[in-house]
Amino acid sequence: MNNFIPAQDLYALNDQQLADEIGRLDIMYKAYRDALDAAKTEFKVRGIAECHGENFTISVRSDTRWTLDTKAVKELMGETWYTKHSKINTVATINIKANKGLVAQTVAA
Repeated sequence: MNNFIPAQDLYALNDQQLADEIGRLDIMYKAYRDALDAAKTEFKVRGIAECHGENFTISVRSDTRWTLDTKAVKELMGETWYTKHSKINTVATINIKANKGLVAQTVAA
């Protein structure tokens, strides 16, 4: 299961090795995420509220989430008001693109 380089050892990688490690981990993460999402969906479809397994207890709860209709706010209050009351943050995004044939090799590993 520990098929990764510990965070404290990443500094020892050169730039190309770090890029490859990020890509490899991204592929693994997405495969696990997809499997987890499918399992969670099945849990919900079965209508289980709570279940105690041998190692984990899983429960479902419902919450109400409020979202803001930004289009309606802009129309009602105007673009200037909307912009003045918006919080703007700058974020750095890492884009990951696998080189040819690498996806199948990494998933199989």
